[in-house]
Amino acid sequence: MKKLLLLLFFGMSTMVNAQTIENVTFSSAASSDDSYQPVMGTPYGTSLSGAGGSLEVSASYGESNYEESSLSLEELPIQSNIRVFPNPTNYMVNIDLSQLSQGEYQLYLMDLNGKVVYHKNTTQKSIELDMRNYSTGSYVLKLQTKETQQIETFQIIKTK
Repeated sequence: MKKLLLLLFFGMSTMVNAQTIENVTFSSAASSDDSYQPVMGTPYGTSLSGAGGSLEVSASYGESNYEESSLSLEELPIQSNIRVFPNPTNYMVNIDLSQLSQGEYQLYLMDLNGKVVYHKNTTQKSIELDMRNYSTGSYVLKLQTKETQQIETFQIIKTK
């Protein structure tokens, strides 16, 4: 009988599972940290969303709600002044810098592994990039000023 009770006790103790929920901490540069210790059976949820360079963090815990909008990025006016066309392409890509101020620019064409497959320093405002000798796929075109300040990055799609 003792063996049976002992066996039953050990059998039941291995079947007991406990659930735990960790502390959740939210913070931003403008506010103090807010920490919550969820309680079993209390509604709890979080979500992250973002578009256009911004991020919104939302959390609900019981009757309490927390929402923080942050990380907004300013668009540089120079970015909308660069035209890269046609894209996708199988032959030539035209790069129009005519709306930019005079200066020396560096163009980098990279494959998706980050390998630079083309590099050019130029002061020209209109550039033709011959894509015929490149494999079909996606490439990254990066434009920088002479001081290596990045201005814009484009995805170029090379077709057959």
